Amino acid sequence: MELVGKVKTANGYASASVEATFSRSVHGEQVEFLVTRSMTDHHLVVTHKVSGRMVCPIDFLATALEGAESAGRKALDAFLFSIGEKRFMDAVGRSVAA
Repeated sequence: MELVGKVKTANGYASASVEATFSRSVHGEQVEFLVTRSMTDHHLVVTHKVSGRMVCPIDFLATALEGAESAGRKALDAFLFSIGEKRFMDAVGRSVAA
């Protein structure tokens, strides 16, 4: 477990540690993600590596059964299916440019 520092969340910045890393093709582009654990409430989330922004939460039970990386991939897949890959890449592009 590596301390990553601060992760951007809806409620501001939170201290987090890295539990796993993985990459995924999103809208034709390879994107790096982290599975991070909040140091305050211990929730696991998928975090966009370049921007440091939280992408989606990860189910605790899935993490316990499948491991952090597998649960993170599944949570990200479900999230991208619901919002669309192009919309996600547009939002990430704006976030990184800012």
